[in-house]
Amino acid sequence: MTRARSPGNTRSRRSVGAMGSDYPMTFRLTTLILALGLAASVGVGQDWHSDWDSATKAAGAQKRAILLLFTVEEACEGCRALDAALLLPESAWTADLVRVRLSYLGGGPCPKPLSILGARARLRGYPTLYLCDSDGWPFATLQGFCPKGGAADVANLRAELRERDRPRTERARGESGLRKLLAWYTAKSIPLGETMVMELLWDSASSEEKAAWAPSLIATKLAAEDLAGEKAIFAAVESADPENKQGHLGATLLAAANVLLRSGDLTAAGLRFERLLGLAKTAASARVEAEMGLGYVYRKLGAPCLAKQHYEAGARAAEKTLDEKSVLEHSQRQVQRLDECPPVGCGCAQKRLKN
Repeated sequence: MTRARSPGNTRSRRSVGAMGSDYPMTFRLTTLILALGLAASVGVGQDWHSDWDSATKAAGAQKRAILLLFTVEEACEGCRALDAALLLPESAWTADLVRVRLSYLGGGPCPKPLSILGARARLRGYPTLYLCDSDGWPFATLQGFCPKGGAADVANLRAELRERDRPRTERARGESGLRKLLAWYTAKSIPLGETMVMELLWDSASSEEKAAWAPSLIATKLAAEDLAGEKAIFAAVESADPENKQGHLGATLLAAANVLLRSGDLTAAGLRFERLLGLAKTAASARVEAEMGLGYVYRKLGAPCLAKQHYEAGARAAEKTLDEKSVLEHSQRQVQRLDECPPVGCGCAQKRLKN
């Protein structure tokens, strides 16, 4: 199958932009998952499911593969184009699949099952499509869609149906099969499958493996509100990489902060951003994202002085990243939106986050 397109391309940015400019730029462009709000798609035909559990039950009973489509209902040219391509006469093969459409609508809390599924898929943009076996294990993916050349991508997906038995075959072999399956998923860039295997291998994984897998798994634990699981992941990372020399601790903190930010827990998100900035070996891109995240947190908390400090610090840190111009422009826009503090008694310092 043609390697999935990067979700950081133009069409993905257009889709992500539908979520609004109120969120930190790097968060909107690079770390989207479903925790802001998935809801059942409106206007979906009777041959499309809008609930993952019902779809997997139907697929299991009928021994049919599953087409799982993450899409967005507004301002997404790629989503509309892929939707049309899947329904074309030459794509009638999709009628033989159990089809599931999970659409981002926004404006409300995300149902837990959908939030967890989105976290497992590490969704970063729309549209994202998975082909799964009748147990719900993926064997192919398409991330992003462009009408030009799209017919070939859809044809490649159809060809991938020959791989539908691989996940079940490898899982039946126990740990050795799961490790082989993980390598296969990684080579084919299928993040949903990677996460599912990591969850099963966690107890038998080495300390280094746990630290490396933590950024992928922490979002799932937070989405499931699994406090014990979240603590276990952080404990494993801090044991294997306490000073962030390998970058595992920083990546895990950033992943957790973004999930919490999307869930609306500003204090918890801000504290993780703060800790990330305190690490000695934080990557420049992560430092930019943390500064912008804190700027957003403090703006929402009504502390414009602190928000301005972090937005400007993010702009300075961006000098070491490839996104310097876009970060600078975003920082300037956010600073312009801030309220002016009175010359005395603004009270911002009292709103600084504390552990």
